[in-house]
Amino acid sequence: MNFIGKPSLLAAAVFFVSGCTTTAYEGPSRLDSEVATITSERTLITSIDGKEVPYSGGNYATFKVLPGKHTIGVKLNDAGAYPRIRYSKDAFPVVFLAEAGKVYVTRPVYKSGNTWHPEISERTGLNSSTVRQ
Repeated sequence: MNFIGKPSLLAAAVFFVSGCTTTAYEGPSRLDSEVATITSERTLITSIDGKEVPYSGGNYATFKVLPGKHTIGVKLNDAGAYPRIRYSKDAFPVVFLAEAGKVYVTRPVYKSGNTWHPEISERTGLNSSTVRQ
């Protein structure tokens, strides 16, 4: 997938906006130990389990999901130093198994040329381990 697009003020502004937490399940609120948390770095989460999610802070969005298998749509939104702002029009689907109490982060992995793919990793403290590419 090609990822280089024309820079936009919106993409640049997203870099500086902090996000909110969106609950992506039905029912009452649950403790963090009962749900999984998904965050994004240099990516946008556009859907969870086939349902479009509201814009929730761009690269800093946080979503709470119930444990289990999930499919998330991930777009590139890498607002690096100008003119290196990179974004994608289409979302990649990423399937992974979320565990209760764990935090996951989506981020881009760049391949040779102008292509990329999303990666989702479990975040533990300052370290991350890849769950799915």
